[in-house]
Amino acid sequence: MLFLLSTIRGEIWMLNRFAKALMAVGPLFLLFSCSCGTIGSQASKNSLTIPRSSFLKIDVIMAKRNCNPETKICEIERADFISGSGFVIDRAPQGGTYVMTAAHVCEPKHILDLFFRNQKYILEFVGVTKEKDKFSMHVLELDHKNDLCLLYAKTLERTPIPVAEKRLLPGDKIYNIAAPRGVLYRGAPIIVDGIFNGNNQDSGHDMYTMLVAGGSSGSAIMNEKGEIVGMVSMMDLRFPFIVYSPSHANLREFANRAIIYHSLHAVPSYPEISSCLQGDLGSCGELLQ
Repeated sequence: MLFLLSTIRGEIWMLNRFAKALMAVGPLFLLFSCSCGTIGSQASKNSLTIPRSSFLKIDVIMAKRNCNPETKICEIERADFISGSGFVIDRAPQGGTYVMTAAHVCEPKHILDLFFRNQKYILEFVGVTKEKDKFSMHVLELDHKNDLCLLYAKTLERTPIPVAEKRLLPGDKIYNIAAPRGVLYRGAPIIVDGIFNGNNQDSGHDMYTMLVAGGSSGSAIMNEKGEIVGMVSMMDLRFPFIVYSPSHANLREFANRAIIYHSLHAVPSYPEISSCLQGDLGSCGELLQ
């Protein structure tokens, strides 16, 4: 059985009446994320300096509209929804940076379709650095087939992590920086290691052996030079040390194509979510799904 790997922020949802049903199955979703390995990795000197700086914990916040059918008065409830991980992949020509993560972090349909079908909501994306500084982000492009997502962070400036030109060989060592189960220590993001197993010729995924936990969806998998070779996407519950990643070729193609396209086109303007939270629903436009 395969499962997607974002972590639900269940303890905060208890405060919101629209998510009571979620608590019944919340613990199951906590099992559906990947990443981790042996803490205390020993990569070549300074090879993880840039990846540590460019790592992001990604908090997804839901703002949901609730309307009283009798009074016709609508209110917005806002709560932490899920968390994942991500990384800076390139600089944007207009300033800021592009961030990559898993598509199911940007659009967690497996949860939304189950609990919030036909309801109005907004998803807000916040990138949290290893220093725990927070930056607003917006989704630019999704590739559901390969579980890839590109976001734009207007005020975030970090050195991008380069994508490796060469793919790994089976048995090569890899490193991963993530926020499993939403855990992030200021100045000390969790670094784990593992092994590249090869390419799954049935599904097309690259396969890795790593200790896994929830909340690491979208985190970077790197070679010993600190270059991107993959991204945590799914795990296999039959042996929860098996991590599925988009293939190196598919990740590289998506990054190149999406970044070139969005570098040549103006980033869409987005209304302030705070205006929605203050009740000005008309200003939310298409943000209300």
